[in-house]
Amino acid sequence: MTEILDGEGSIDDIQVEPFPVFAGRPARISVVTVGVPRLIGAVVDATGRAEPLELSQSGDGRLELLWTARHTFGTPGPHRIVVEGGGDKSALAVQVETPGAQPGAHLEFAVATEITQTVTGVLTMDDGEPLRGRPVAIQFRPADSLAWMEVAVVWTDKQGRFTHVDHVAAPGSWRAEFEGDHLG
Repeated sequence: MTEILDGEGSIDDIQVEPFPVFAGRPARISVVTVGVPRLIGAVVDATGRAEPLELSQSGDGRLELLWTARHTFGTPGPHRIVVEGGGDKSALAVQVETPGAQPGAHLEFAVATEITQTVTGVLTMDDGEPLRGRPVAIQFRPADSLAWMEVAVVWTDKQGRFTHVDHVAAPGSWRAEFEGDHLG
């Protein structure tokens, strides 16, 4: 029952390497998407001038994809990388430095990884007609357990589609269940 639907993708991450980014030196732009079959992008400078990105993908086009492009930023200052696809749009602000510039402060930071899992699907009748406005139970079973736990109830939209995004604390399995219409 679970599948990625056309036009229902997400842009999960945009990164630029190396960091810091210097004017006149090539940089690699990486974009991670889920369910996005086509992605367009541009680099916009402080004046609003946009340069299109030539993004190329790896993967099968239905699940998680990595898109990459090479770009040489022409001028120092603020820039934005803007990407759009699968009904989603995202941007990343980038400060482009003058070559030879050095940071003037010591920076310490910690990174905590937050993993999310998306359960998405479509509920239809045997004849293919969508079931609209129906509850679907989203369940999770931790890898070290035999029991399924209900974590959410979501409702189908006009096309019978449903989506649930959850923060994952442990490895395990997901399922979606529809108990049916109880018409008597």
